[in-house]
Amino acid sequence: MSGIKSFWGHHFLSLELAVTILVGVAFFAWCRYLGGAEVIDPVVSQNRAAIYGAITSVFGALLGFSITTFALLLGFSSSPLMADVRSSPVYSTLWEVHKSTVRALSLATLLGLVGLILDRDGHTNRIAMYLVAWVFVLSIARLARAVWMLELVTDILTAPSKKRTALQPPNIRP
Repeated sequence: MSGIKSFWGHHFLSLELAVTILVGVAFFAWCRYLGGAEVIDPVVSQNRAAIYGAITSVFGALLGFSITTFALLLGFSSSPLMADVRSSPVYSTLWEVHKSTVRALSLATLLGLVGLILDRDGHTNRIAMYLVAWVFVLSIARLARAVWMLELVTDILTAPSKKRTALQPPNIRP
């Protein structure tokens, strides 16, 4: 079991991408071959513009927050406050997770706009719908990873420092 956990730990971004692709393919197969379109069509009928508009707005806003987080981390990366984070094994993973999150949210925002333009009532474009559904799942997975990574960084930053002296108050980092 530890071999699987170790493999997942080293390749989680690629493996999660593969899982989201499988979810997207399963959604496509369900809609196309198993009658899922009969369930989806009444839900999206007359609501396509609102659905795609909401997806585009939400993921666009989250993209802005993610870019801001990325910029803040970059700005503080050389700070003495981040020394413990820089020396931890999660430091390089921090950047990979945030770059991947920004890419996924960018794609979600772009595909939401494409869906808004191409998939209309009376002229449906199921390919756009399938792609938006897939990138929705991918973006949620990447956001969850980014939150997880920020929790790890917070844990590192709030842990008692080995460098702290008895003269410094315990809540101030050197």
